Parts: sequence; structure tokens; C-alpha cells
Amino acid sequence: MVAKVDIGRLRQSYELVVPLAERFCNKLTEQIQELLVPAEVSLAVPIEKRVKSWDSLREKIANKNLKVKNAQDIEDLVGIRLILLFQRDVLKTCEIVAKNFDVLNIEDTRQRLGDSELGYQSVHYQIKLPKSWLVVPSFASFDGLCAEIQMRTVAQHIWAVASHTLQYKHEHGVPRPIRRAIHRVSALLETVDLEFERALQEREAYGHWMFPTPEQFWMLIFWRECWMIDFQDRTKKTLNHMPIYFRN
Repeated sequence: MVAKVDIGRLRQSYELVVPLAERFCNKLTEQIQELLVPAEVSLAVPIEKRVKSWDSLREKIANKNLKVKNAQDIEDLVGIRLILLFQRDVLKTCEIVAKNFDVLNIEDTRQRLGDSELGYQSVHYQIKLPKSWLVVPSFASFDGLCAEIQMRTVAQHIWAVASHTLQYKHEHGVPRPIRRAIHRVSALLETVDLEFERALQEREAYGHWMFPTPEQFWMLIFWRECWMIDFQDRTKKTLNHMPIYFRN
């Protein structure tokens, strides 16, 4: 319960850390943006960011019965959300985050769903800055701060936002036709991601030969020359075995 936490002391620590947390949030967002560029990751919308409000923080402590003494101990005090166009972009971004930050925890919400279940899907990384970053003066003050980075496709984000309106707190009390309609929406959005990925693969397979790279172009020339040499050699052998009056 909240009573087990010194709310006054926690509120004081929160107000002290908020300015630093906001700077950390802005700086971290800038760095993530820079890291995504060379990987050619497709963002659906600009990166979302926030520092958890006091009301939200207090509600979380109450709901989860957290025992914290300092607001800085809340691992998602700083939150960054990446809404990406395609599932492959989520995978790329996960690799980028894992490579560049110290990962404290990973949660893939798909693992909560059974084989026949549909619902909220997102990947959450709780991170802190690596020591190599903290030696840089502009990052040194962020030592000890953590952040949660959420990654999902735009289709998964539509469901995450809409589900707050569509879903009920007690699903067993929802009429069956409404429950089935909600599940159909979730299934359609999941299908969107799958079809986008299939379309990308087909486009790449088509473009692979329609617009070859220089290396692919010269490889095609090489194999064509090999085929021509083999063809000429087989033709010569065939002619050598034909009667003389057929050769002309």
C-alpha cells in the first residue's frame, strides 16, 4: 500500500530529480534518433518522450505496491516510445538499443499472450547509459538514471491506443458479440504487420534483379560469359560430329 512509502519524502525527491530527468529524456531521444539514421529505420511518427508525472508515479506505486524511497529508483521515470512502420524496424531497433546501452530488463508483451490470444504487443527495454558514455561531460550528470524504451509497429500502436476505449476492465462480463468484434480488430491489425512484411520481401526479391547492384551486375555478366563459352564449346563439338554437308 502507499502508506508503506514515505510519500512526502518521495514527492520531494521527485521534484528535485525532474529537471535532470527532463534533460536526460531530451538527450537520450537525440542520441537514439542519431543511432537510427545509419540503420535506415523507418519511423511512422516522431519519437515520443515523457517524464512520468507525479500523479502517474504515485498511482503506479499504489497499484503495484512498490517500495521505493527515491523517485530516481523508478525505472520508467523517463519513457521513450518508438512507433515504427514495419516489424523488421522493431527488430533493428531492438538490436541498436541492446548494442548501445546497458540493458537492465527486457519485456516482450507478446509472451503474455497464449497461442489463441490476441492483444497488446510491444517490446520494452529498461536501460541506463553505459560507462563509456558517462565519461563525456554532457552525459556525466545522468549517472544512475534509467529509462524505458518502448518499440512497436504503427499497427500495434493503433491497438494500444484504441484498446483503452474498446476493452473492459472485466472481460468476462462483456457480451460475446462485442468481445468477438474486439478480437477481430486485433487480428486485422496483426495481419497488417504480416502483410506489410510479405510485401516488403516480394518487393526486395523483384528489385534484386530489376535493379542490381554493381556487384550483382558484374556477376550476371560473368555467368553470361561462362554460359556463352560453354554454349560455343558444345556447338563446336556438335558440328564436329555432324556430316560434312550439314556444316554449311
